[in-house]
Amino acid sequence: MGGESYGGLPLAGAEALVVPARIPPARRIRFTPAVLEMRPPKIGRIERRDDLSPLWLRISARGDRSFVVRVRINGQAQPVRITYTERAHISNLSAARAWAVKVDGECRQGIDPRAEKRAQEAVQAAQREREERHAFEQVAVAFLATGGAFKKRARGWKPRTHRDYVAMMNARLIPRWKGRAIHSITRDEIVDHLAEIAEATPLMANRVLALLSAMMNWYATQRGTKFTSPIVRGMAPTEETARDRMLSDDELRLVWHVAGKTGTFGRTVRMLLLTGARKGEVAAMRHSQIGADGIWSLPGELTKNHEPLYLPLSRDALDTIAAQSRVDGQDVVFSVGGRAEFKNWGHSKADFDRRILRRLKAVARARGDDHTEVKPLPNWRLHDLRRTARSLMARAKVRPDHAERVLNHKIGGVEGTYDRHSYEDEKRDALDRLARLLRQIIDGETAKVVPFPTRSATE
Repeated sequence: MGGESYGGLPLAGAEALVVPARIPPARRIRFTPAVLEMRPPKIGRIERRDDLSPLWLRISARGDRSFVVRVRINGQAQPVRITYTERAHISNLSAARAWAVKVDGECRQGIDPRAEKRAQEAVQAAQREREERHAFEQVAVAFLATGGAFKKRARGWKPRTHRDYVAMMNARLIPRWKGRAIHSITRDEIVDHLAEIAEATPLMANRVLALLSAMMNWYATQRGTKFTSPIVRGMAPTEETARDRMLSDDELRLVWHVAGKTGTFGRTVRMLLLTGARKGEVAAMRHSQIGADGIWSLPGELTKNHEPLYLPLSRDALDTIAAQSRVDGQDVVFSVGGRAEFKNWGHSKADFDRRILRRLKAVARARGDDHTEVKPLPNWRLHDLRRTARSLMARAKVRPDHAERVLNHKIGGVEGTYDRHSYEDEKRDALDRLARLLRQIIDGETAKVVPFPTRSATE
């Protein structure tokens, strides 16, 4: 047989291939459609050799049909079997024959076709691994796993912040881009997603943007110059303004009165007023954190600015703590179940507002007014109590810097850098003044009579 054809097949581009010896006639069979579609055996398999090429047909008992080549690589004693990628069929017989001639010739020259296949599979596997590693959900999981401690000397997120980020990521971001490579997410897509969120919850859209921006900036530091965050300044869909709401004296009396009849949540409301602390800090209060001298010491990992909080509690605040029921061994002060921190803020606040409205209607009926015209207490939040407490301290003639230290605000400039005095006595005096003023307001001694609001919360 010459070098230009094999069994009548042209060998263009394969002149260097070594053509195998002729196959004994007894082992050759013409691959007709009837042969290729012959009935599978009951057990084992059928194997037939092509009369025009080194191609074999294998038919298993399950009916699987495949083209294969049996070759010895570079004359090795043990033959190997290489399978054609497509199912054996008359439609691809010509292509399979040409493939068999090519593979047979390569193997006789010592070239292993399986090595190229393995290399291709390794490249594909590496590509899939890179795609999975750079998939949005994988990046999100890795980012959250840092706990916020990805910057040099960073203290990380507080536990509650970490929980909020995880919930936000799972609810707002991962479902949107799951399976997408983070490199493929465009600025337009982010803007569209934020606009959808802003339709229902405007401020949440800003929070989602902040979390997404932090994650993408972190990812950029991990990938060097291979990734640039698509988020730029000015993408926040909602303009935020600082709240200035504080409760009037009449509103304070109303809130204080209802808080006295609302169990654990009501006592947290009173503690917010008596200390000016944040609700998360009050929820984290432990009996073990309150010393015999009445000083409440909250570690920095539980405060917003990561600065330890030291507050000499007033007598009214200590009485509020003493009024809270305590199960044996319970350390958490404001807990419904006895062990876990109070967390049901949303539902409790809604129930508290309903109680306030009932109180307002009762007052209106007692005055002979039309109680159906009474509206809820307008536009107030629990954080407004912190602002109210700070304003009351100013009203009680507490020095501004002392009031700021009660709120655990960082003092800037040279004073904040070098002044390491604890200000225990000054903070004790500030909180005592706050408690006295609150008692005077509750008792109606200093309050100016202002009618309860009758406008709706949406006005």
